[in-house]
Amino acid sequence: ETYNGFFGISHIGETFYKLNDKPNTPEDLVHFLGQSLQKGFFPPGCVVILDNAPLHGYIEIIPALIELFKARGCTLAYLPTYSPKLNPIELYFFYIKRRFYNK
Repeated sequence: ETYNGFFGISHIGETFYKLNDKPNTPEDLVHFLGQSLQKGFFPPGCVVILDNAPLHGYIEIIPALIELFKARGCTLAYLPTYSPKLNPIELYFFYIKRRFYNK
């Protein structure tokens, strides 16, 4: 089976995620981030960092994402291309993969 998901790490190190059994759509991303905002994962004044996953760069949703976070007092930023060492979630993915493959 294959699952797709959204994953994040909050400012206090808490992880949050949502798994889908279908490909994620741009609308799914906006919905997930909106729910994350409602749950308090992004406090006012924070910087929300997205990597360069193709889904994050859909031109149609970028204005919606900017407005979503601007309304909360947050800033949206994108990592440079091919910069996994700058993305904290990659360390989490490494940990999960290592545990999965070791069992």
